[in-house]
Amino acid sequence: MNHSALRMQAAFLLLPGQLLAQSVHIQANDVGQGLLRQIAKECYVLTPEHVVTAASRVTLKGEGLGRGTAELATTFADDLAALRVTGGDLGCSPWADTGKFAEFIKSQNDAVVQTINADGSLSKRFVRIAEVDGRYIQVRPASNNDNLFQGLSGSAVYAGNKLIGMLQSVDAATTAGLILTLPYIEDLTRQYFAGATPSPAPQKAPDDLLVSYPAAEAVGDSYKFYRLSPVKSSLPRSFTAETAMAPLIDRSDSSFGTFPAFLLPFTLDISVAGGALAPIGAVMIKMPAGVDTRNYVKTLTVSAQEANGNFRMITQASVHRSTEFQFITFEPVTTSLVRLSITQNWGGSEIGIAEVGLAGK
Repeated sequence: MNHSALRMQAAFLLLPGQLLAQSVHIQANDVGQGLLRQIAKECYVLTPEHVVTAASRVTLKGEGLGRGTAELATTFADDLAALRVTGGDLGCSPWADTGKFAEFIKSQNDAVVQTINADGSLSKRFVRIAEVDGRYIQVRPASNNDNLFQGLSGSAVYAGNKLIGMLQSVDAATTAGLILTLPYIEDLTRQYFAGATPSPAPQKAPDDLLVSYPAAEAVGDSYKFYRLSPVKSSLPRSFTAETAMAPLIDRSDSSFGTFPAFLLPFTLDISVAGGALAPIGAVMIKMPAGVDTRNYVKTLTVSAQEANGNFRMITQASVHRSTEFQFITFEPVTTSLVRLSITQNWGGSEIGIAEVGLAGK
């Protein structure tokens, strides 16, 4: 392919300011990108959850001179978060209709990853569409000058003069990128943007849900563990379930096995038996033998499901680690479902989880 011709075509289609009103540079605990979206009279930013994990302050920089601040509003599956813009002078507008997306994307071979730099300038990287499965698009750099890297997570991706999705993650070894498609982002966020409802009022958990758990000694006798329903997990791309997923999660007390690190982000939903509401104040994770949690899991977040079905990230928590266990304790929240998200690890080729548990005081 003639890369110079591709660049000239893309530069002609993507005029400055024509499509980038929706993009912002994000500075939080990590650096990344986000997409602005107006819902009713409020302005939100959609970004990968790992960009804003446990951030106490989020600043935004738009193209040119636009600046703003934001706070975490909620989190969704597949490492996606919504920020509520709390101040600034950023332009914010509704998204265009995503109708006929499946038909459109089949006709596209090339795309452009557009990024707002910290100084408000604009960068473009040209990529080839390698695979499309409806929810995700895999892309590869068109040349060595277009390599992708992790600080670009959240960047807007365009094809044929249309926004097609958001760069969600980058494989550090190959610089290939995984994109959440716009229709899939719509599906994940539709219920939340239709209107949030308050969290359920505290309730007493049924006595028959309480179980003894030897690992509770690690955080003290004041924690009571709950009987769990079968644990569910999700991974962000297609792969061979028989070899990578089938042994991963069966029951709360079985060995979950391992999965390749390049399949991150990984989400794990832990539900109280029968869907009962319980005051959850701790999550326990046991790693497989030989895996030290102190040096293994780099970024892990905990979110509790609210009454409207959306997830609220726990931002004030304490972490207790030993060589075998990792406990995350926090002010109890009444919920029936807790979601763990592992978005990064310190290294190695595999991620493993042996046991999980939910507890309350």
